[in-house]
Amino acid sequence: MPNSAIAKEDRLSVRMSQDIKNRLGRAAAIRGQTLSDFIVANLLPVAEDVIQEHQTVLVSERDYCAMMDALNNPPKPNDALLNAAKDYKKAVLAGDIIVQN
Repeated sequence: MPNSAIAKEDRLSVRMSQDIKNRLGRAAAIRGQTLSDFIVANLLPVAEDVIQEHQTVLVSERDYCAMMDALNNPPKPNDALLNAAKDYKKAVLAGDIIVQN
C-alpha cells in the first residue's frame, strides 16, 4: 500500500537545526518522498528493532534447558512457600488484599 493511502491522523513536531532539516529534505527528494514520509519510513524500522530488543531475552542453551526443566518438573513447595500461601489466603479473606480479575 503506498504511503499516500495510509490515514494520517496524528502530528509530531520535532525541533532540529536547519542543516539537518535540509539534509533530510534532500534525502527525501532523492527517494521521491515527502519529508514526513521519509522520516516515518526510516524511523519506524528502528523503533520496531528497539521494541523487539526490549521484548526478547537471549539465554544460553544450558539456561534454556534449565528453565524448561524447572517448568516441566517443578519442585514440591517447601515450608516457606506453603506458609506464604496460607498467609496470602488469610490476608485475602480478611480483606487486607483485594484480588481483581
